[in-house]
Amino acid sequence: MNHNRTRTIVITILAALGIGLAAWVSWLVYTTPVAKKMQPTQPAPTITDFQSCITAGNPVTQTSPRQCMANGVTYTEQMPIEQPTTKEFTSPKGVTVRLHDWTTNKSLSSPATITGEIPGNWSFEASFPVTLIDANGSTLAQQPAHLQGDWMTTSYVPFTTIVTFATPQTSKNGTLILQKDNPSGLPQNDDEIKIPVTLQ
Repeated sequence: MNHNRTRTIVITILAALGIGLAAWVSWLVYTTPVAKKMQPTQPAPTITDFQSCITAGNPVTQTSPRQCMANGVTYTEQMPIEQPTTKEFTSPKGVTVRLHDWTTNKSLSSPATITGEIPGNWSFEASFPVTLIDANGSTLAQQPAHLQGDWMTTSYVPFTTIVTFATPQTSKNGTLILQKDNPSGLPQNDDEIKIPVTLQ
């Protein structure tokens, strides 16, 4: 009787070990690299431009414009072309001036025609000073802009001026300064608007 019981226990233990061994072997087979290679893989993404390059996870330079490199090929971000339009600029004293046919950091080549609108009373006798300086603050040009209408008004009046200058050989950065005409010479009556430009 004890012999039969012992044999039953041994058989039970062996069966449990067999089941455990089978499960372990199955787990090993499933997790081996060979098994993984047999699983379907996603095809490598096709890279044809800057956007697909960064979508594929490739590094991007923080230049302007940005660049992305993949497989030895450099893709450059295409920046949208800004269309010229009328832009408004506000002085420290809250006076708004409009410039026509303007873009952000507009490029100016000599002679540059500048047109826009200002409140008439920002001028004196229908004109106000316009100055162009380079990146070092040196004056490249200075002349009046002339209003094309009644200047004794707070309404907007069109103006125009032609700026002639020699392009700097170093930095192409410049600043266009529109100044309120201040015949009194009193500092409290000064006002101006500084606008970044690129000199061509």
